[in-house]
Amino acid sequence: MIGFTRKIVFADNLAKVVDSTFANYTTLNPIEIWTGALAFGWQIYFDFAGYTDIAIGVARLFGYKFDPNFNFPMVARNITDHWSRWHISFSTWIRDYIFIPLGGSRGSALFTYRNIFITWFFAGVWHGAAYHFISWGLWQGIMILAHREYSKTRIATFLNEKGGIVYDICARVFTMFCLTFGFIMFRAETMEKAIPMMKSLLFLGPNRFVGIKGYSNYTYGILLLICFIASYLFAKNNIEKIVQSRWKFILFFLANV
Repeated sequence: MIGFTRKIVFADNLAKVVDSTFANYTTLNPIEIWTGALAFGWQIYFDFAGYTDIAIGVARLFGYKFDPNFNFPMVARNITDHWSRWHISFSTWIRDYIFIPLGGSRGSALFTYRNIFITWFFAGVWHGAAYHFISWGLWQGIMILAHREYSKTRIATFLNEKGGIVYDICARVFTMFCLTFGFIMFRAETMEKAIPMMKSLLFLGPNRFVGIKGYSNYTYGILLLICFIASYLFAKNNIEKIVQSRWKFILFFLANV
């Protein structure tokens, strides 16, 4: 049931605003671009996770049990956490068959960085032999390297220990902010289309001062916010326990509605 809900209720409906945004990006303001780009991230998550849940559910009817392939990746605390939760079979495959055979993290920092970039270069090519897919892959590598270096700093240690829930939420929002640039690279047909949209995310595009229209995709922003909050709560709690609790199940049902 969860799989069909993710696919039919969420993914298929978000596809409408995604298609509209990427087709008309030259006329949209930054907030509308942000909404459409974030909607695409949630769309592919609900799409892939929905299909996976359906397959897992059908397999259980025949007595087979498979591990989940997605574990609330859209509220990950950092990019490394994101890829430990997103498309787990794919991220595990590129780790085991590309990154580790290259030498993994055994060696100098430059050696490790080289292996990370090569791994994510091929991850991009795996999705398609096009510049925007390769750019998406390299962007993942850049984010992973940046997080590796940041996690070694004193400020990271301090914030992890003393930041509490405020830092926890800010870290997840910032991770989503960075991922959004990758969503645009992945969805855009060419980098020529992706670059203006990414500039718009930073309020550098020509339509940065365009006002709110009578009909726009802002209403989808409310849905995305609900998705984020619900996913955050579910990621913090075991979903099976949520379903077993009456009031938490009501929250779960309302979030899906």
